[in-house]
Amino acid sequence: MPDDVGEPGASTVPDLVLPHGAKPLRRRVAWGVGVGVLVEHHEPNFWGKHAHERWQVDVQFSPAVCEINWTTPEGSNETRKVTGNQVWFMPPGWVHSIGWLTAADVIGLYVEPKFLPSDFPKQCPGFTVAPLTDFVSANPQIADHCAELRQLCREPEDAVIWRMAGAGSHLAALLADAQILLATDGLMPHQGLANQILKKLHDHVEGHGSERIPIRELAQKLGFSPRHFRRIVSQITGKSPQELVSLWKTQHAKSLLESGTHNVSEAATAAGFSDPAHLNRRMQSIYGVSPKAFLPRLPRPFRA
Repeated sequence: MPDDVGEPGASTVPDLVLPHGAKPLRRRVAWGVGVGVLVEHHEPNFWGKHAHERWQVDVQFSPAVCEINWTTPEGSNETRKVTGNQVWFMPPGWVHSIGWLTAADVIGLYVEPKFLPSDFPKQCPGFTVAPLTDFVSANPQIADHCAELRQLCREPEDAVIWRMAGAGSHLAALLADAQILLATDGLMPHQGLANQILKKLHDHVEGHGSERIPIRELAQKLGFSPRHFRRIVSQITGKSPQELVSLWKTQHAKSLLESGTHNVSEAATAAGFSDPAHLNRRMQSIYGVSPKAFLPRLPRPFRA
């Protein structure tokens, strides 16, 4: 990748400076909060030796295949082939080259070190690569942001570059958090297992309607100890079981309001809230608006 991708917050961001001989890119970097975001379709290409002042985080999708060669600060040379549906991190200042052996869809993120957690270099001391599945298992939102960025890449650049900057900044933060989680706690449950656990939990919550369900009971129904249950749910979603159940109930109430079949009081009761005021607090916390904002609006009367 380029050795200079511009400065965040600058009024104009220069185009990428590619290594000598590299084929040009179709799109430019979108600058978010401390993160440069590039969503690109690479043709087979070769980028000679270069380095960045920022962390480089690449998410590449099947059938991508690239070969990365880098030099560590201690001077040793290493090479790694990276295939599709993997995520890799390259520390700032490391000289490396990349040979793209196939065409590839790639999300490239260039992250300012000061915006990462203070212990991130300790948990990611060198070049690391892991399956995208592991990151999604750590936080399913990662899949949503990847899908959003790949879709935005198909839109006219000037119309969506600000949305790419926002989604890319959020994705960088989620990937960094997941990297720390993977480095400290080992691999997360496989995505299929994670989805099964969440589905069982969601089905149990839905089956009890407006009843209040103790977390201990939820854990026992799913075959876990309360402590293990809390740890698994937190690792998969980044939320506690209580927070996740509350989020689902709030989303259920939102759907009921949008359908026009329930007023605020009815939606609160049907979704399992103790009273409309409790629902209002949750809506304000998550969406920043009151429940009434989701009620269908009648069209304005016609005036001659």
